[in-house]
Amino acid sequence: MVKQSQQVDSPASDTVGVRDTGPYSTRNLAKGACITDAVSVFAALRSGLTIEQVRDGAYSGKLLSQRGRASRERVWASLNQRYFVHGVAWVIAALSDAFTKGQQSPEFVSLLYLHYAVRDRLTFDLVTQVLWDKGYASRPVIQRTDVLDLLDQAASARMAFDYLRANAKRVGLDRDLVAYDFNIQVISPTHGKDTADLGVAVYIAILSAIVNKPIAASLVVMGQMSIHGVLSRVEQLGDRLRVVMDAGARLVLIPTVNAADLGAIPPELLDKVRVDFYNDPAQAAFKAMEEA
Repeated sequence: MVKQSQQVDSPASDTVGVRDTGPYSTRNLAKGACITDAVSVFAALRSGLTIEQVRDGAYSGKLLSQRGRASRERVWASLNQRYFVHGVAWVIAALSDAFTKGQQSPEFVSLLYLHYAVRDRLTFDLVTQVLWDKGYASRPVIQRTDVLDLLDQAASARMAFDYLRANAKRVGLDRDLVAYDFNIQVISPTHGKDTADLGVAVYIAILSAIVNKPIAASLVVMGQMSIHGVLSRVEQLGDRLRVVMDAGARLVLIPTVNAADLGAIPPELLDKVRVDFYNDPAQAAFKAMEEA
C-alpha cells in the first residue's frame, strides 16, 4: 500500500512520528524491557518532576540503580528513545495514566512493551512479520534463520527503494519517493525460506502503486538487484519454475542473464508456464504492468 503523506492533527497521525522508520539498529538487543527502570521513571513523572529533572535524577543515580554513571546513561538513552524523544504528549500521558493501575498491571506493562516495539523498527518487524506468523503458540520458537531472512528481505526492499529513487525520472516519476508512505508486506508460503531475491519484485510493487497500474495476475518475478540495478543470475531455475508452476503461475519474468539456462528446462514446464526476460528492473516493471 502506498499513500501520499499528509498532516492531520490527531493521535492517529501522531503515530507516524512515534513509529521508528529508520534503518535497523541494535539498540534494543542489550537493555531488554527495562521494566524496573521504567517504573522508577514514571513514578518520578507522576510525582511532578519534568522529563529534564527525571533525566538528571537518572544520571545521578537517584532514580536508576546501576552503579556506574555510564551504565545509567545507557539505560536512560534506551528509555528516552522509547518513550520521550518523539515528544508526542498523548503517548507520555497514556503511559503515565497506565502507571496508576499498578507497577505490574497489564495496562502499564503492555504499553511499555508496545512502545518498546513501536519505537524500534527491527523489533516491530520481528514481532509483526515473524512472531505474528507463528500464530498464537504459547512458546513460539524463533530460529536464527527467521531473523536472517527478515534482514535479507529488508535489504532487498531498501535496495529497490534507493534504486528507484535515484532513477525516478527514467520511469517518468516527478515526485520524490520520500513524499510517499510505503507499507510493504511479504507473505512467504515457504515460511521465510528462499526469499532473498525480492529486489526486483519489490521495485515493481512500489512503481505499480505509485503510478496506480495493476500487475498481471498469476505473475512471478525472479531476480535480485544491486543498488546500481545490476541483476544477479537466478540459481536452480528449473527447480524454481517447477515450484511456481505448481503454485499456479502463468507468467514468469527472469533476468536475461538466465537465457542460456532455458535450454535445460524440461519442455513440460515451458508448456505450462510462459517465461519472459528483462534486462533491467524498469523493463521488468513495464512488462509486469503491460500484461495486466
